[in-house]
Amino acid sequence: MWKKPAGQQQRYMSECDARLEFLRKFTIGLASGTLASIINIPFDVAKSRIQGPQPEPGVIKYRSCRKTIITVYKEEGFLALYKGLLPKIMRLGPGGAVMLLVYEYSYAWLQKHW
Repeated sequence: MWKKPAGQQQRYMSECDARLEFLRKFTIGLASGTLASIINIPFDVAKSRIQGPQPEPGVIKYRSCRKTIITVYKEEGFLALYKGLLPKIMRLGPGGAVMLLVYEYSYAWLQKHW
């Protein structure tokens, strides 16, 4: 059986390690962006309700974040607090991955060259 020379084998292993490190960082960034979206979306729904038009003209139904979340939960149910979750995850999940990758590789480049 033919074996690769030591230099080629070492280079191959470092390329595999670099790919695995890239995938690890991408996965961590994707997971953190997704988790942040899941935690944040009820507050985003409340903010949109407060900023948007009130259901009854002249009557302010949504005043504070906490009261708005409670009102939406009581009147529309738990899932109403997660309206728009899928588009937000599709935007911020990959966004978190890209942001982490850019940060990590920029930081490593700056450490090496400066």
